[in-house]
This record gives sequence, C-alpha cells and structure tokens, in this order.
Amino acid sequence: TQNIKKAVEMGMKHMEHMDTMARALLEQEGKDPRPAGTTAEAAVDPKLFPPFIEYLVEQGVYINPTLYLSWAGGTERWRDWTSAAARLIKDPNLAFVPADVKATWTRAPGRPRPGYANVAAFLSQYSKAGGKVLAATDTGCCTQIVPGLSLHYEMQMLTDMGITPMKAIQGATLWGA
Repeated sequence: TQNIKKAVEMGMKHMEHMDTMARALLEQEGKDPRPAGTTAEAAVDPKLFPPFIEYLVEQGVYINPTLYLSWAGGTERWRDWTSAAARLIKDPNLAFVPADVKATWTRAPGRPRPGYANVAAFLSQYSKAGGKVLAATDTGCCTQIVPGLSLHYEMQMLTDMGITPMKAIQGATLWGA
C-alpha cells in the first residue's frame, strides 16, 4: 500500500482496475504481487480490506474497477448481454460498425477469472464506507466493449455487488465527470 499512499500524497485521487488494490495489499504482506497460477485479486486476503478502505475513503480516492471489461465472465449476466448484442448487431443503423467488431460483441467472455468474489466484496465494502466507485468500461481500448450499452452492464454489475442503484448512476455520471 506504500506506493498507493505515495501516489495519494502526491495528489492522485483515482485508482484504476482492481489489480491495483490487490497488488498493493499483497506487497504489504510481503507476498508476490503477481502470484503464479492465479490473479492478484484472488490471492489477496479480504481481511486486509477494512484499513485500506478506510484510508482510501478518508483521502477521497475514486475507484474505477472497469468491471465489464475484466470481470464479465464472473457473472452469469453475460449470457443476457451477448444475446442482447446479437439482436443489436442486426440493426441496419449500425452498418457503419465493422463486422469483425460486431462479432466481438456477441462472443462469450471466456472462463471466469479467479478473484471475482474478492472484487465484489471490496467494492461493496468501499461503497458502504462512503467511497466513490466509478462506472467506466474502457470504451475504445477493446472491440468487445459496446459503446454506451456496456456502461449499463457495468452499472448492473455494481448493483449486483451490493452498490445502490443511485451510487451506480452517480458513478457513471456525476463522479466520473
């Protein structure tokens, strides 16, 4: 957590992606921040969350977990989302979107990454402690992100994790701005 604390002291008020949190806590314990055979999010002990959450909330740090891009496979909702995308790609008004890009919108996200339960627990606790969680999808980085629609999926994932609908909306609008 020392690197994050240094960054916060220097004025950084934003933590992107959940591996940042997990690696910081693993380093704090003297463990390898890139554990072999699993993800940092799966390797971190959730008992370490409360003091780290307290510090981040006190400092006004925003968390941007980028859930849909990294964690969609951790929820069964992806089946509904790919089904909706399959209907969407048939819309003639989207003829300008390349066929190979549209094809990625309907592709299954692959095997769930280990650590989804820890991500959900951290974000839920963070929000309940007064922390602000952003809803953002990294649109533009990857073709599987459906512009606009994926942000709604992101907000659904947040609420599924126990974050209130109002806070999910604020995370996608007010706090992101």
